[in-house]
Amino acid sequence: FFAIDMILWGYKGGDIMTLGDSLKKARLEKGLTQKQLGDLCGMADSAIRRYENSTAKPKVATLRRITDAPGLKLYD
Repeated sequence: FFAIDMILWGYKGGDIMTLGDSLKKARLEKGLTQKQLGDLCGMADSAIRRYENSTAKPKVATLRRITDAPGLKLYD
């Protein structure tokens, strides 16, 4: 279950995660800083920060760029 509008991204084990929470968790699991992730996918670290804080909504193509570059996995 997910919604790109960042209201909910997933429901797992009773926990509701926003898209931003999922992005941050996946980035940290790869051991990347926001700057490193931004560099890998060709965007500013400030954009990554806004997506993780849920203050901005990435377009589907942008989300794909973020996850494809470093091979981030947003769900199990």
